[in-house]
Amino acid sequence: MSNRKAKPLPLRIISAISAFMLIGALIYVSFAGFNVVAGSMMASSVLGLGVTSVIVSEGPLDMVLGFFEALFDGVMEVVGGILDFLSSLFG
Repeated sequence: MSNRKAKPLPLRIISAISAFMLIGALIYVSFAGFNVVAGSMMASSVLGLGVTSVIVSEGPLDMVLGFFEALFDGVMEVVGGILDFLSSLFG
């Protein structure tokens, strides 16, 4: 895995927003069912993660691995932000 600080800030922001949207859409689908809004959120989040991986990749395998790396980095950014907010409340 590459260093987190090696990626430009806009790409990290896009991956965090896309991962947050994907998590929200999956939670929405599990409770309310699949509809146009949830489908469009899932499609835009997957495209957001895909575009960032295609921009920084050098080959097809790097694109696929970059997609999952961007997904996991985005999830870690979201969870880290939530935990940082909670720790600042109680700390």
